[in-house]
Amino acid sequence: MSIGGIIKGVKDARRIEQVVKILGKYELDFLVNRIKARNLAEKGRGDEAERLRKAFEELGGAFVKLGQLLSLRFDLVPESYCQEFRKLRDRVKPFPYSDVKGIIELELKQPMGEVFKEFESEPVAAASIGQVHRARLKTNELVAVKVQRPGIQGLMKTDIDVLYYIARLLERRIKTDIVSPTGVVKEFEDYTNDELNYVKEAKNISRFYRNFAKIKTTRIPRVFWKYTTTRVLTMEFIEGEKISEINLNDKSLNRKAIAKMVTDSVFRQIFDFGVFHADPHPGNIVLGKGHITLLDFGIVGHLDERLRQRINRLFISLAEHDLDEAANSLLNLGICTRPIDREAFKEDIYSELGEYYDTTLIQVDLSVLLNKLVRLARAYRLRLPVGFVLLGKSLLTTEGLCKELNPELNIMSELKPFVEHAIAEKRRPAYMLKRAWKKAYDMKEFLNELPEKTSQMSMEIHYTNQNVKYIHNDLRRLDHEIDTTTNRITIGLIVTGLLITSALTMNSEQVRFMNMPLFSSAGFLIAGAMIIILFRMMRE
Repeated sequence: MSIGGIIKGVKDARRIEQVVKILGKYELDFLVNRIKARNLAEKGRGDEAERLRKAFEELGGAFVKLGQLLSLRFDLVPESYCQEFRKLRDRVKPFPYSDVKGIIELELKQPMGEVFKEFESEPVAAASIGQVHRARLKTNELVAVKVQRPGIQGLMKTDIDVLYYIARLLERRIKTDIVSPTGVVKEFEDYTNDELNYVKEAKNISRFYRNFAKIKTTRIPRVFWKYTTTRVLTMEFIEGEKISEINLNDKSLNRKAIAKMVTDSVFRQIFDFGVFHADPHPGNIVLGKGHITLLDFGIVGHLDERLRQRINRLFISLAEHDLDEAANSLLNLGICTRPIDREAFKEDIYSELGEYYDTTLIQVDLSVLLNKLVRLARAYRLRLPVGFVLLGKSLLTTEGLCKELNPELNIMSELKPFVEHAIAEKRRPAYMLKRAWKKAYDMKEFLNELPEKTSQMSMEIHYTNQNVKYIHNDLRRLDHEIDTTTNRITIGLIVTGLLITSALTMNSEQVRFMNMPLFSSAGFLIAGAMIIILFRMMRE
């Protein structure tokens, strides 16, 4: 596997060499061979997903983070890869306390002793981006202090450069409408930049904190903004144990109640708040006394009002067995990358979802339903909004966790009250009045702006017409110049031909006039006349 082309444009050649060696170690050269052969469907040994996951783990840095992000994007990668990438966890050694102290004092611009009464030197958690220490402020609050790993920004930048190179190579070799490899890397780069900026994560936490302020069963840590910067995040330390570390066979554990708290929390985020935790896996949920606490707000899904309306419409149409409306809702959700036969699409919707026609919402298997919707979107080259895909993944992760906690739980039965509430809300006179008022306000704004927009359009048309005239005149001049140049070239070629022919026939047998060869002399005279014409044309 050659690294010569990759090194170009990438700062750290040693990192490139390490990437290549580790891919070779796990026998992943076949991926490059597939790209070169322009055939990603070529069969391998069958365990490629597992080997790629192991390679990502050993590479660490951005590769682990990319795998974690791809595990959420079941619209982009096969389910077998999603399942493997879900196993990716940051396994890194903590960095020294001396570095922790130096970063905190540099960022907060004061000695640690002036901020913290106590500070545990051993971290309670360590990951590729940073690590978390338990501490107590001078004001006596128990806090978790997240400190960014030294040099991580440079390593991430180098890894992202490598990923961009691979993405561009893929795009040159493999043509696809629905997936843009550089687009995926760009999305990953944006997420990484957000994760490297602790202020952005703190803003996400604060938003969740406000949303759940009056809900006792879900707690969100409070951010201490005075002691938070881009590289240091200080937040409330909430006691508890991660669900991933709990012995689920413990008989004293009320697993049904835990599952109920998790589903209520996730569905509130989606249906009530429009902002949700995109990866609610067991390691990101802490169990306390009568409540759960959400952690790690690096990847958060957002649903704007329009997207929420469209998603609600999709769920409502499915709940009401209106497959025609379900087809329209799914089409309205996606971005079409090519013309779509709507009738054929609706027929496929009936074919895929027809089995749910006479069933209740409780009888619907959420994971099967979402996978069918995504498969249909892929088949018709529909590019689904990231918010919808993250929502689907959040629901699937929630379903998997809750079934582990309570095998009898039906996620759709828990979802049903929220969908019914959305249906009831949509039919309420107050909601209809609100929507009508919003539409009227939008119309009023449109009418207010109409004269200005019309004037702008008129001016643009005028300028466009003027530009078209200028272009037309320029084209006419260009056409004239081309004709003139062509004529000059033609005359020049004729003159050249006459001169050569007349010179070659000077001594040949021909009629003579005043002892001069008649035809050769005539040729010279005509050539001379044409030369004069050519000079006059050039002067003009």
